[in-house]
Amino acid sequence: MNKAMQYGRSMIEMLGVLAIIGILTVGGFNLVMKVRTHQNINEVTDNITSLAYKVRAVARDYDGLAGLYTDKAYLARAYPDTLEYNVSSQALVDRNDVAYTVYYNGNSGEGKSILFMISASGLSTEMCLNMVSANYGTKATSGFVGMSIGDANIMSAVSAIGNKSSDNIAIPGDVSHPMPMSLGTASRFCSENVTMYFAFR
Repeated sequence: MNKAMQYGRSMIEMLGVLAIIGILTVGGFNLVMKVRTHQNINEVTDNITSLAYKVRAVARDYDGLAGLYTDKAYLARAYPDTLEYNVSSQALVDRNDVAYTVYYNGNSGEGKSILFMISASGLSTEMCLNMVSANYGTKATSGFVGMSIGDANIMSAVSAIGNKSSDNIAIPGDVSHPMPMSLGTASRFCSENVTMYFAFR
């Protein structure tokens, strides 16, 4: 037997090595995708809380002005650096193509507090399911007062606490529709390209 035959690798050994490399590659790819998805979810949550914080400051300066959410001059001071303004849709868009729109309720004045809503559109099902249990702060710290999946009536629900007919609304401290929303409830409403709404004071 010559040396080439003696020190060579058999076809079975080579196939075994290739199989192991394939398994490690698939496992590594899945891990990378999970990390990326988690990073995207954190980015959306950060954008919402950052936008809420900055809009609160702008809203105080322009207290009483209607149409805050449609006027770029007012919102320009509240743009997080990670978002770009889309003129045609009047929305702020991040690198994941999630679009954010700010709606100003305008219930300001003596004895009242400003209430506004941020919508996040184009969320994946997985993003939606993870975001129902994310920490958006409290009413005292961030002004967060509630969220809903696909229901823009969250501001009406927050304004009249006892009038919440939908299960897809969650309000911190509310017994019938608590925050965070249970995954069982959220799974009924979360879907691809869903829109979530977040109310802040």
